Amino acid sequence: MGSLLVEQLSIDGCVQSRMNHPPLFPLRPCLVPIVFNTEISLDMLRLLDADIRITAKPIHIGTVSSDDISALISLVDGALIVPVAATIMDVPVDTQVSIDGSDVIPTINVRGVVGQADVSSLLTAFAGEDRFTGETGGFSFAAESSGSTVPDLLRNLQADISIDPTIVSSEQLGELLFIDSLAGDPPSCHTVGD
Repeated sequence: MGSLLVEQLSIDGCVQSRMNHPPLFPLRPCLVPIVFNTEISLDMLRLLDADIRITAKPIHIGTVSSDDISALISLVDGALIVPVAATIMDVPVDTQVSIDGSDVIPTINVRGVVGQADVSSLLTAFAGEDRFTGETGGFSFAAESSGSTVPDLLRNLQADISIDPTIVSSEQLGELLFIDSLAGDPPSCHTVGD
């Protein structure tokens, strides 16, 4: 059992340094198809059992901040399970990634739930826009695939996304927008009275 506790992490300096100093050995375009079609080997998953708990307090990247990130990486009998919980911009996020390498063909599952968010905070942080108020609906997602190469994984990918209705209003524009759920129908956006 391992444990990693990070009291405070700010990676702005790391990101800026990475942008200012390109890697010494950049990936050549001719290598991408070779890497893309290389068979994925999960033999190491079958040989190792481990539990690693990771906890991070505040993380700041520019205007985006997150609190209380926790993950437990479990590797048992060829199955890698990584549940992650976090609060990002005051929005609760719960996800789980699992890779089952116990069979000849690996299976990958990704599931998650994202809570409601304040529209004004999000638009201010990401777009510098403060004219809108409201609350986004939460959403959930699930994806599953199996395959021994990346093209196999993409070909066998099945995904489901469910989005709760979102309400956005703007005092300056005098309108109220509803964005409907994606459950079964294409998303639509309409004003009050439509």
